Formats: sequence, structure tokens, C-alpha cells
Amino acid sequence: MEFSAFKGINEKIKERHRDVLDENAFFYLESFCDAACSTVQHRATEQGWESNRYARAAHRIWQAGSELLYALHSDACGPNPRKLHSFWHHHSIPSYLDVNNSGKDSDIYKSELLRVAAEYLNEPDIQNPQFDYVLLDAIVYQELHAFISTAVDQVAPQAKRFAAPLARGNELKYMLYSTGLSMLGFVVNWLLFPALAIYSLYKENLWASGILAALFVFSRISWLVTIPARRRARAKVAALLDTLSGLYVTLHTQALSPARFKQVLNDASDKGVVVDGAAFVIVDRMIERDPTMFAVPRT
Repeated sequence: MEFSAFKGINEKIKERHRDVLDENAFFYLESFCDAACSTVQHRATEQGWESNRYARAAHRIWQAGSELLYALHSDACGPNPRKLHSFWHHHSIPSYLDVNNSGKDSDIYKSELLRVAAEYLNEPDIQNPQFDYVLLDAIVYQELHAFISTAVDQVAPQAKRFAAPLARGNELKYMLYSTGLSMLGFVVNWLLFPALAIYSLYKENLWASGILAALFVFSRISWLVTIPARRRARAKVAALLDTLSGLYVTLHTQALSPARFKQVLNDASDKGVVVDGAAFVIVDRMIERDPTMFAVPRT
């Protein structure tokens, strides 16, 4: 079947999806799916597909593209959709402050993203570089964002854990809140109990003074004893964060070496970084096509 005939099929399928999304979201979906369909059209022409086979593939590309758009931007597909500026773009490494800012949280719908990835990988006819890169980049980014949100949060100092959500992305507020809460913590942990114990002793309440003094000594000894464990935990989290960040930074390129990225991915996995298996499958299929070079498509 001629290439132009495949394009005609694509246009008919496109119209069925035009009314589902608002104009802004459809603009980026159209650009993404047109590029994906173009790749499949060339493969269909070379392999002599029948029109029905291509029509099914094109329909699935648009369906999967719509589902992927929702998974990546769940707040852009509701009754009051957020305006998009791209179908997907490679993000910068999120800071601890960004992750804890409700206005900047990742809006990736993880379970939906992984479902789309699993279904896409089970359909060889629709596979193309656009989906490969977006899925791979989004999966790694989601893991990075989640790691900062959970693991880093668990080992961050208490003052920073409380200050980050209060600051709402404002670095000056974050610094002021962190400083203020650190000072408050110092007063509570080091001055409050001794002051109360001395006051109770002044009031000749020996029992209360003794109990307060014992609580202070016990809390400070516990803090000192757990210093090595807390340092080890922070060092482990820092090492894993560096590894996961390095993995994601590797994807920020126009020409990706699938073989090299697979090596980095395996090294990260060996060090304890957890990335969904779909990422490994996508990279393996990139390697099957060309282990040395994958041209990162525009999205």
C-alpha cells in the first residue's frame, strides 16, 4: 500500500480524537502522534502491510498517546485543564524544596504510566522512537521524584522537613523557616528541659526536677548513640540519589547510546536503585535496533 494512503488513514483517525481534548492538549497530542505514525508508516510501506493492519496500529497509537498524555499531565485533562507547553520534556533534577512544594509536585499518574508502557511494549506494530523516549524518560524521572519525596525526606533534618512545605517553593522563606525551626529545635532539645529542671529545683520540687533531668539526659544520650546510624543512612541515600540523578541526566541528550545507557542502568540497579522493568525492556529493544545510537525525537 502506498505511503500517501497510510497518511489518509491517519487523518481520518485523528479527527475522531479531536473532540476529546481541549485545543491546547490536542495540539501537542497531534504533533506527538503524527510523528509516531510517520515512523510506523515507513515501516508499513517497507513491509507491505495491508490497510487494515496499519489502521489498527494508527488507532492504537492515538489511543495510547491520549492515555500517555493523561498519565504525564493528569491535571491537563480534566474540566479545568492546565495549559501545556509540550507533550513531554526532559526535566531538570528536582530539588528537595521543589518536591515538597504542592504547586510543583510531579503530576505524573504513575500507575497509568506503567500500564500504558506495559500495553505499548506488548504491541510491536505500534512501537516507535517517540513513545520509547518519552516512556523511558518519564519512568526514570518519576522514580527520581519519588525517591526525593520519600527516601530523602526520611533522612533530612527535622527543621528542613517542616520548612520545605511551609515555604511553598520560595527559597528565601525556606532559608528563614529552616533557620527559625533549627533555633527552636535547639531551644527545645538543649535548653527547655534543663531550664524546667532548674525551675522545679528552685521550687523545691525534687521529684519533678529529677524526672526532667533524667529525661534530658536520656534524650541526649539517645541522640548521641544514634549519630553513626543516621550518618550511614544519609550517606546511603546521598549515594543512591547521585546514582539515580546521574541515570536521569544521561537521558538529557540528542543522541543516546542505548548500549551505554543500559550499562548505566544496570550499574544503578546493582547499587540499589529501583527502576520499573519497562525501562529495561525499552532499552533492550533500542539495542536490538541499533546499540550505538538512538536519535532522541522532539516531543
